[in-house]
Amino acid sequence: MNPAELEPEVEACAADAALAKSERGRAAGRAVMAALDRGALRVAGREPRAEPDVPSAWRVHAWVKRGILLYFQNESMTDLEAGPLRFRDKVPLKSDLAAAGVRVVPPGTVRYGAFLEPGVIVM
Repeated sequence: MNPAELEPEVEACAADAALAKSERGRAAGRAVMAALDRGALRVAGREPRAEPDVPSAWRVHAWVKRGILLYFQNESMTDLEAGPLRFRDKVPLKSDLAAAGVRVVPPGTVRYGAFLEPGVIVM
């Protein structure tokens, strides 16, 4: 689902408590997190203005924030392990770091949904 299709789905689910807790709400939250994870969405970013003399400005995409809240609302707490470290969270640790071209050194951790540019080193 592309962002243009995902935004109205998230908004519909977030506006209706029953829909938010349904499989549709869960799917919308998961789709937002997946898009964030691969860098297809951002909660906020600099966007150029239409007027050439006006500098770009930060824009917050509130619907993406609502999609993240749908994710948290519908996911269960899980016990996670990273070597000797233990966590309890609703968001799993990011996986397949080698394929993403990133380096995470101990005790750094990255959660699913956080986009990392190839070549980045997390310490």
